[in-house]
Amino acid sequence: MLRKTRADVIREINRAYAPDGSGQPDLYNWDLANVDLSGLNLSCAIIQGANLQGANLSQAYLKGANLSSANLKNSNLSGTYLHQAKLVSCRLENTNFHSAHLHKVDFRRKRRYLGRYFAHPMMQNRRAKRDDYKPSAALVTGHYVP
Repeated sequence: MLRKTRADVIREINRAYAPDGSGQPDLYNWDLANVDLSGLNLSCAIIQGANLQGANLSQAYLKGANLSSANLKNSNLSGTYLHQAKLVSCRLENTNFHSAHLHKVDFRRKRRYLGRYFAHPMMQNRRAKRDDYKPSAALVTGHYVP
């Protein structure tokens, strides 16, 4: 994987949303480890298999984005809008979802929840068990949800 920067992501967003663009930024398998992507509009983006370890996605708009099999270990998704996003089989160790909007997020085939932090998330109708978080805040430790 070739390492990418915030500027590369912004170029891809501009290309995708141009009049003749696809409407879907394609970040498939991109290496974005430790990159600041805060506040970016990545709605409907294809981010499958991307390495986002340690990335800052706070306040990003990821409605309908496909992050399946992405590495989000130690990432900051606080305040991120993830309505109808796919996080199937993602690595989520120590990922911060504080105040993230998680309505209808697809967490199927979840890997271990160890260290994930959900504080005041909006998680209505999500596809996960209710006992993996508390209504106000939770640090999940040692549970496995298939």
